[in-house]
Order: sequence, then structure tokens, then C-alpha cells
Amino acid sequence: MGCDERVLLAIAETAALAEWRHDMERKNCLSFMDLAHRANKIEPLLQSTGPVYSGASFIEEISPSSTIGEHDAILGMDSTSHSNSTHRKSHQHRVEQARSAHHIQLVSNVFRAAAKLYLHTVVSGCNPDVKEIKDGVSETVIAFEHLQASMTDRSLVFPVTLAGCMTDNLKYRKYLMNRLKALGTEGEAVGNLKRCVPANCLCSFNGVYKRL
Repeated sequence: MGCDERVLLAIAETAALAEWRHDMERKNCLSFMDLAHRANKIEPLLQSTGPVYSGASFIEEISPSSTIGEHDAILGMDSTSHSNSTHRKSHQHRVEQARSAHHIQLVSNVFRAAAKLYLHTVVSGCNPDVKEIKDGVSETVIAFEHLQASMTDRSLVFPVTLAGCMTDNLKYRKYLMNRLKALGTEGEAVGNLKRCVPANCLCSFNGVYKRL
């Protein structure tokens, strides 16, 4: 689905941290210094390992309207080194590889931003006014904006729901709700889930907003 392995590990470690915090609170022995120390050990996993591209500028670089020579300059190919037919096939393959790698990077950026937000909610609680949580929501929304809405969003239920429930910014709420609604009936089943996931997420949004 495009999520970096280090980010997946960070999400798993954060879930374990949340369980640890819950257990410590239940026993009335939670140390916030210990909590912060454990969270700091997770943060390095969420450092970006690749460029955060602007979707628009990248598409302009490899758009069909560009000449093959221009594409070659971007992809590091010498247009004189192949015959015309072989050259076109090789060029198209490289363009598709570049598009795929770019798309994966954008999806990974969404998960990375959401994982940071998740970590901050475990440390600071579900409080939208906390600076780190506000920044985390903003970063997640920006990552979504760089990724064109598509059926890929079916794999992004966790990021969109977390960000949507952790903000009291009306503009962000509307954007994230519309992102879910755009899936329509085709997005009803996510993975092995047979219920209407977008609708359930929207209900979660509304339930949280009523309590804010």
C-alpha cells in the first residue's frame, strides 16, 4: 500500500506504547518522564527517508506533452544511445517506474505524518489544542493534498480518520470528510472489511465533533 516499513514499525511501537500507558494509568503509577523517554525512542523511525515531492511539479516534469528528449534529461537517459523503437519502450518503462515510485513516496508521506500524529496523541492525549497535535494534523492534511484522490484512499482510512478526529479546524474537517465521501460506493469495502467503512468513519468524525 506504499507505507514505509520503518513507519509501520513506528505505528506498531506507538500502539504498544499506548497499551503501556493505559496499563500504568490503571495501576496509578504512570511516569510522564518515562512516557516521554519511550516516545523519543520511536521518533527516529519517523524521520523522512526520501523527498517530499509536490505532485503538480512532478507531473509537469513527466507529462505526455513533454518531448522524449526532455523526459530523458529528467530520467538521465541519452537519446542517441538507442534505436527509436527500443528507446520509446525503455523510456515509457522508466516513466512508469518513476510515476510508481513517486506515488509510493506520496502515500508513505501520508502514513508518516499520521504516525507522528498518533504518537503525539498517545503522549498528550486526544487534545486538538495541543501544539504538536495541531501540527500533526496540518502535516497530515498537507500530505493528503499532495496525493491525488483515488481508490488508493481505501488504504488510508487510518490516517484520514485519525486526522479528522483530532482537529477542530473546520477547513480540515471538511476536506477530510470530502476525501472519504469521494470513495463513494466503490470504497465501501476496505480490504477484508465488508461494512461501509467510509460511512463508519464519518460517523466517528461526527461523534467526536459533538464532544469537542
